[in-house]
Amino acid sequence: MARRYSKSREQRYGYLVSRYFTPLEARELSTLERETPALKLVIFDRERRRARFEEIASRKLRLGVWRRRDIPAKWMNNLSRMYTQRGWRVQEGPIGNQPSMPRGSPNPWAMYRSFERIAPKSRGVSPWQLRKVFGKTRLERGLIFIQRAERRGGASLDQVRQWIGEKDAAIKRARGGRRKQLIVERDRLERLLA
Repeated sequence: MARRYSKSREQRYGYLVSRYFTPLEARELSTLERETPALKLVIFDRERRRARFEEIASRKLRLGVWRRRDIPAKWMNNLSRMYTQRGWRVQEGPIGNQPSMPRGSPNPWAMYRSFERIAPKSRGVSPWQLRKVFGKTRLERGLIFIQRAERRGGASLDQVRQWIGEKDAAIKRARGGRRKQLIVERDRLERLLA
């Protein structure tokens, strides 16, 4: 059964394919808006790569080294080398909340993340950062940073005191279940001071 995507996502898919992205890359990256700063950089990089490839291909065609029918396979080999050289291949295989891509296959999200590091900051959260936490209540998710601080011992006492002050201020403004959650978090922070 084929997946059905929204019309705008189908349009973004077609746009990416027309910009020399593979079907796998276009399928994954079509979840992003076209104006995403990192995606703009990825598209610019791909168009530059394709322009260089076409210059090389035309020279090799003139010299008789390549045949015209070999160009699509040569382009795919070029992209495969790029993924290998830049370390953008799937390392572990599908674990957790990831697309099911076999180990060693090209990972478009690794490519996107590398460009996201150098892109101007955009508002919102990147899709690859979204993690669904199953079996956890809101309270348990709120305590995760405290548990990490307890395990690492990485938070300084001044920072813990500052967090307690922020929790106290938030408790004064909160009501109901949120207030209870904040009190539990504050109590956990106070135990770090003991």
